[in-house]
Amino acid sequence: MSSQEDAVESFLFSTRKGYCVHYASAAALLYRMYGISSRYVTGYVIYPQDFTYKQGSFMAEVPENHSHAWIELYFPCYGWIPIDMTPDAHQEIHVEYPGLDEETLQQLIAQDTSDFSSLQNNRNLNYGFSSVFRIFDRAVILLFVGGINITVILLLIHYFYKKRKKESFSTKEYMDHILHLFSIYPSLKDIDLLDEKNIDVIHHTVPALPLDTICLLQQKAQLVYYSPYIVERKDLKRLEKCCQDAILSKLPFWKRIFYHYIYCLY
Repeated sequence: MSSQEDAVESFLFSTRKGYCVHYASAAALLYRMYGISSRYVTGYVIYPQDFTYKQGSFMAEVPENHSHAWIELYFPCYGWIPIDMTPDAHQEIHVEYPGLDEETLQQLIAQDTSDFSSLQNNRNLNYGFSSVFRIFDRAVILLFVGGINITVILLLIHYFYKKRKKESFSTKEYMDHILHLFSIYPSLKDIDLLDEKNIDVIHHTVPALPLDTICLLQQKAQLVYYSPYIVERKDLKRLEKCCQDAILSKLPFWKRIFYHYIYCLY
């Protein structure tokens, strides 16, 4: 049942389904509204056939599934009377009032002065508060979902913008981009990636990047920066792909997502 709704009210007015706990709880409150003292009782149901005679006494094993809830009513001169409101397996209710004859029972019912409007008013009030909470919950959910959608849209715009911008890179800008990929590792930020003396340092930091690829990267960078020789863009794309795969292979999953879609490591 909803935590924002009274269990008895939900059982009586909404779900109309339950087991002994719900029937006994509802009955106890309804009898009190009729001015009849009632109390909620829990225990076990034990049938006569459950008993066996052993060594001069009767014994019965009571399993957990025999647990039950019922009520007891108090009438002056009669005392506490157990009443069971729960239907049987055939959905039939057999309510009996031990010790009360039909005439006395009818007299008690005729003396009923209970007003059910208070219960209905309280129910409407509770539903009003529940409605407010439900509206608030829905508003929070909508804001949360809307925030996620806006964030995803902004990330996609950012991603495709950066990707399209890269297509207009000059050869020098493309090489700057490739070398910038290595800045993911703090240990490579302050070293000269074009210095042949640092080949082992680069390979040690990014072991997935072969030595010959590092040498090729340095050669292409020397040509791009210091030579009139034109390096073809397709060669840089292949070189970028090798560096990207090697760098991503050493990162945990969440960092791969970050650098691929937010940092735009294509």
